[in-house]
Amino acid sequence: SDIFYPININAYTQTGAGVNTNNFNQGLNTVITVALNANLGGAALAFHSGRNVVKGLALINGTIDFLYEPGYSKSKGSNTVSGCFIGMGTDGTTPHQAGINIYNQNKNVIGGTTNDSRNLIGGGVSILKSDSNSVIGNYIGTTASGTVSSTITVNGVSIKDTSTYNTVGGTSVSERNLISGGAVGVAVSGARNHHNTVIGNYIGTTIDGMTALGNTSSGIVLSDSTHLNSISNNVIADNSNDEAGIWVDSAFSNTIKANYIGTDSAMAATIGNGNTGQYSAGIMLLNSSAKNMIGGTNASDGNIIANNNSFGISIQSTAGNGNAMLSNLIYDNVSMGIDVSGDFTVDINDNLDPDLGPNGSQNFPVLTGAYSNTTHVSILGTFNSKVNSTYTIQYFSNTVCDGTGNGEGKVVVGTNTVTTNGSGNATINAQFTAVVPVGRFISALATDASNNTSEFSACRIVKGLTTPTVTHNTALTFCEGGSVTLTSSLADGYLWSNGATTQAMTVDSSGSYLVTTDTVGLSMVSAATVVTVIPAPAVTITGITTICTGGSTTLTATGADTYVWTSGPSTAAYTVSPTAAITTYTVTGTSTSTTCTDTATQIVIVQTCTGINETASLHDVEVYPNPTKVNFNIVIKNPNFNKLKISLINCIGKEVFTSSDNNITKDYSKQIPIENLAKGLYFIKLSAGNDWEVRKLIVQ
Repeated sequence: SDIFYPININAYTQTGAGVNTNNFNQGLNTVITVALNANLGGAALAFHSGRNVVKGLALINGTIDFLYEPGYSKSKGSNTVSGCFIGMGTDGTTPHQAGINIYNQNKNVIGGTTNDSRNLIGGGVSILKSDSNSVIGNYIGTTASGTVSSTITVNGVSIKDTSTYNTVGGTSVSERNLISGGAVGVAVSGARNHHNTVIGNYIGTTIDGMTALGNTSSGIVLSDSTHLNSISNNVIADNSNDEAGIWVDSAFSNTIKANYIGTDSAMAATIGNGNTGQYSAGIMLLNSSAKNMIGGTNASDGNIIANNNSFGISIQSTAGNGNAMLSNLIYDNVSMGIDVSGDFTVDINDNLDPDLGPNGSQNFPVLTGAYSNTTHVSILGTFNSKVNSTYTIQYFSNTVCDGTGNGEGKVVVGTNTVTTNGSGNATINAQFTAVVPVGRFISALATDASNNTSEFSACRIVKGLTTPTVTHNTALTFCEGGSVTLTSSLADGYLWSNGATTQAMTVDSSGSYLVTTDTVGLSMVSAATVVTVIPAPAVTITGITTICTGGSTTLTATGADTYVWTSGPSTAAYTVSPTAAITTYTVTGTSTSTTCTDTATQIVIVQTCTGINETASLHDVEVYPNPTKVNFNIVIKNPNFNKLKISLINCIGKEVFTSSDNNITKDYSKQIPIENLAKGLYFIKLSAGNDWEVRKLIVQ
């Protein structure tokens, strides 16, 4: 029937009919009581107008067509088909030949975002010369259970011949289509087809998104110069006996990102695409396909390409250049993760990369080592390609190495760039914050500025780094005044926590000391070595320190628990009767709780004491300036001797200066330089025969 004016067909108004109330993953419980059968085939309903609504019908044979033919049709656009069984009997299980065609009509919606709007479409949806149409929320190619094929082997959705900005699926779960059990899941073809989007669908699985129900051909086909289309966030699995999850044939500048190809969205199911043949893969590119982006620069752009029965990605020898493969997680595929040329063999790098072929037969990196600690990984290697050019190197880890010896990549470790020199060579020395266990394998891809990506490099097993240890030459707990030498077990790249940069260092203060070593660009830190310095007791000596000849004095030590005098008693008090002009006494005090010691010294001066009627000799002495910095003067008035010895003694009894004069005359005077003496207290001893005099001198 040809329909030229908008109508609303709602078969749910019929007795016994009921809309679907089940969620997407529960199958359909729709009850349809009205079936439309175009026995002779062709269009059962041909809408030559816009704003039509069709609900609740089962279309047994024929098609529902939305057409616009200038001069014949009245209007176009904004038609809706929802809650229908198209190409299926009212039981939701019996297949028939029926589908939906959209020709030169825009902004039509097949399905919807609510449970009651979900269509069951056995015969597919064809979009021709039409823009901005939406196919959302449907079961396409299955029975009402969503778990069994309808057995109608037609394409689920076909977009062709000047169709743009059409959308299959959506970003929300309510917009997801199930497209399984047919021929090609979604086919987009034609040089004038562009900016179409296939997003968020289950293609080749049942309604749970993880059980196989593949299409007999590829899950998605991009062909015949279609371009600028986006394929994203779909589960694409179990499709094709001898093709691919996504088949890209003479198509260019398309984006394929964030899809699950050969697994479910939880990356738990093994539901690979294709068979073991040369033209089977998770993604296949051939026949001049060029400038396609598989993945992207952001981690979220990467596709999961796993468990496929041949290649992960195959770029056949007939494909073009500029097909970038970035941030994809490619693992557990039966054959190579990426095969550039489709010959099941690893390409051979050549000096300066002059060879031609798909993706310019881009050289891959050569990794020489991979090392990890608990938080970082370091990757070393070389790269050779065209001179003075910058390349993106992307690194991956995997639990196993591919059977070819060249890896796949289950986890993206990191990305950096290298620039070749005038000889085409670059050094790889990359460090990333990433946990990569020892024993995993690292591989890498190279991509040039024109988006030509290489095959995977050879794998390198990850080795662990040695954590430095610290040894010490004496006990770590010692008394004040002691020290300990700490030594790093590793002999390169050390930095101590106190800033020292030698392998061994001596410390004399309490603290927690660590050493950090740098190997292949990674730091390893030792355990802390704790040094404890125990304070020493502060021993002092008190008592009279200047006595007359023949006298005595008692020196008393304090500040410790036990005492030992040098050449004296083991008591705090020591009575002495020195005969020399200057005598030094030393005592060592010990703390019984810590066994730490301290030593103190005291000088006792003995002077000749005279009565008032005795003749002055060395008693009329003047010393100035005192304190002093440079020199001091000694003046003796009216000496009664002609020989004089001058000695300068430090506070521990050591003679540091001596001078003798043997021709003393009236009013003796002498200047003595002391600029080379350390600051402190000194004693001046003047000796004339049996007589002596001691004076104190302070040097500043």
